[in-house]
Amino acid sequence: MPNTLDHIILLVSPHDFENVPSWLSDNFTIIDGGTHTKGTSRNKLIIFKDGTYLELFSWVDPQPSGVPPHADFPAWANKPEGQIIDFALTGDDAQANYTAMTQRLENSNINVTYSQPAPGGRNRTDGKALKWTTTRPTQQPDNNNSSFTPFFCHDVTPRNLRVQYDDPKITTHPCGATGVAHLITSVPPPHYQSTVDLYGAILGPEGVQTSSLSADQCPSPYVRGTRFGFLPPVTHETQKHTSIDVYVARESAGREVGKQAIYSGNPGFQELVLWTERDERRDRRLDDREGGLGLCFRLE
Repeated sequence: MPNTLDHIILLVSPHDFENVPSWLSDNFTIIDGGTHTKGTSRNKLIIFKDGTYLELFSWVDPQPSGVPPHADFPAWANKPEGQIIDFALTGDDAQANYTAMTQRLENSNINVTYSQPAPGGRNRTDGKALKWTTTRPTQQPDNNNSSFTPFFCHDVTPRNLRVQYDDPKITTHPCGATGVAHLITSVPPPHYQSTVDLYGAILGPEGVQTSSLSADQCPSPYVRGTRFGFLPPVTHETQKHTSIDVYVARESAGREVGKQAIYSGNPGFQELVLWTERDERRDRRLDDREGGLGLCFRLE
């Protein structure tokens, strides 16, 4: 599965984790995930038919004694709540992916390195143990925009234990969402080209300039930047789309257009667009604009 999107991480406060905001609970089927192995973090999951999922990630409060604070994911310790803080890719062979990516990064002279695949896991609330390996950045970009640097998650236990994409009770959502369409990140102009080069080195293929795309190929007329294409992990019987786009957009291009308000002026992930099978919900914004969320959720 080359360049396959695995999941997207939304950091929520301990309060919102325990009391999920209505804009999420009214639109999505949310299941309990569990607590990570060192006990410092936990999650809930929104799983889509295409095998991708949105992880509602939260720190345990108070942090447990006996381990360093935020020990499960120290790179996320200072990330802001209410925003997408990272995303993960997957594939068939963790070691082969690591070797090929490392070679591309070395050849590109980009100052980013990744760790060897390392074991990870968590226990589901029903007691089942999940195991995977992760390949994470160890040396971040010089501009310190570490949220732009994806990590990799490869399953050791069967994928459908971690991602229950084959259970209609879990993947059927009130808003009709069936999978990820677009993830858009805005980058300060001085760091735009270095971020595009970084993605190219990590992923292998070159991105496509949005200026060369037709109107129906781009999620919004104000997204000016570079598109990188991904595959979903699985194909389902009602699936109309078999591609996922991640856009690196120039921050200066952001402004409010009609119903779609993105680009807060801060670098980072600004908009998540989901496919929906309910025609009457298309082009709807889902999130609560007054709830302090640092990005836009929209249906397409």
